[in-house]
Amino acid sequence: TNETDIWTFVAELQSKIDQDVEILPVYKKTLYSTPNDPQANNLWYLKWWNGVHAYRAWDQFAERKLNYVKVGIVDDGYYVEHEDLKISSAVPAWVGGGHGTHVAWLVWALTNNNSWIASAARNSGNIQIKWYNYRFGQWDNDGSSNIMSLVAQAVQDGAKVINMSRWWGWYSSADAQIFQAAYNMWVVLIAAAGNEWASQPWYPARYPWVISVGATTSAWTLASFSNKWAD
Repeated sequence: TNETDIWTFVAELQSKIDQDVEILPVYKKTLYSTPNDPQANNLWYLKWWNGVHAYRAWDQFAERKLNYVKVGIVDDGYYVEHEDLKISSAVPAWVGGGHGTHVAWLVWALTNNNSWIASAARNSGNIQIKWYNYRFGQWDNDGSSNIMSLVAQAVQDGAKVINMSRWWGWYSSADAQIFQAAYNMWVVLIAAAGNEWASQPWYPARYPWVISVGATTSAWTLASFSNKWAD
């Protein structure tokens, strides 16, 4: 029974009884249970009382058909044999990558499978993940140009969300043009603020088309090592 059927029935019933009596439907709401993944209870950022309200979102969007979204993760690859990441929608770019595996977990770890952690997407079939490996360990030789080429490739591949976990201390007009173009194509760009205990701007998080993400504590205060700047 859908929402329209319910209110049609209410209207018909209302027309047949005393008009001084108002009839309203009483909904029975089924909530998601806590995921059975061993570490799920430790993921304070997912919980509704002090996190991103993921549990509430799972309930509200459980029966809805959401638009398909491709997520590009610019990182150091991921562990392709990890049991929480063996999903048909994943397009592996490279074997290995501890940090890339961690980021992938947060986005799309298989959830409620009694293994490891739960993820914000909770087994959504509408999300495809693709990794763009920046050859972790060769940063000094590649600079930001390698990262930016991967961002451009992710945009070309149709990614609508791109996450970047690298940062550097200089502005580039060429980089700015790439980010602005992606932004104008409705791509959500996310970058780490950095972990140098610094107070000066870091890029790409500093660009106005990019969402800067810092580290927080479980009390939702800024972590002391997270970079921050006035604007």
